[in-house]
Amino acid sequence: MIVRALGAQTLVQDAGRHDYAHLGVPTAGAFDQFSWRLGNRLVGNPDECASLECLGGGLVLEATAHVTVAVTGAQGPVVVAGRSRSTDEPLHVAPGDRLTLRTPRSGLRYYVAIAGGWTVEPTLGSRSRDTLGQLGPSVKVGDHLPVGPHRGTPTVDHAPPPPARLSFEVTPGPDLDLAPLLQREWDLDPQSNRIGVRLTGDPIAAAITSLPSRPMVLGAVQLPPNGLPIILGPDHPTTGGYPVIAVVTGRSMSDVAQWSGGPRRFRRAR
Repeated sequence: MIVRALGAQTLVQDAGRHDYAHLGVPTAGAFDQFSWRLGNRLVGNPDECASLECLGGGLVLEATAHVTVAVTGAQGPVVVAGRSRSTDEPLHVAPGDRLTLRTPRSGLRYYVAIAGGWTVEPTLGSRSRDTLGQLGPSVKVGDHLPVGPHRGTPTVDHAPPPPARLSFEVTPGPDLDLAPLLQREWDLDPQSNRIGVRLTGDPIAAAITSLPSRPMVLGAVQLPPNGLPIILGPDHPTTGGYPVIAVVTGRSMSDVAQWSGGPRRFRRAR
């Protein structure tokens, strides 16, 4: 497949780069793990195969051979050879045909899985692009992205769109009372990215504003001195010195990845 347009941001992502946090290397990997795995299953790939993560649409790919792809995650117009097609199902693309992802109606990040997986050169055991450390392959207009051999069988042939959730599930953090986070309504700061999802709303006052630097995990909700929480994303630093008020569950992190704005609340995990 040849990249004809990228949109705002297109990255190669897989399960991530594990076992290097002690060297300061972020895990990276697909932000919406649920949609990434679903895409692989729709095209018959093993779960570990890399996909393309496209922020906000605008990606255009041109096929150089007969391929099967699946677009998951955000819900919006998908066009193949000028015809409107659906997300969350296998799509067959012929040589010379173009696949175009347009602006989503809901959600934020599309995932494009291809039968055989995108087989760009791995770095430290992963094909994921880390936007903090700039590790892993970058994708540029004109790139001819390699595809591996297809050996699997699809385990699903269609999936309904995921339900809209207006709250994120959390477990308590080690440093502060969880109640102030749960009692407020929050919105998305446009400065958010894969490193950290910043929230806007009524700031939380806390007696602790800094701590000695220590390891951080995906989904940790840090509270900086301005009182506006930050949810750590897949490219987050491996250490941090702000108090942690909560940790977003893995399933809700997929919802965070698709949050394009609008009021949200946190709820305690049961």
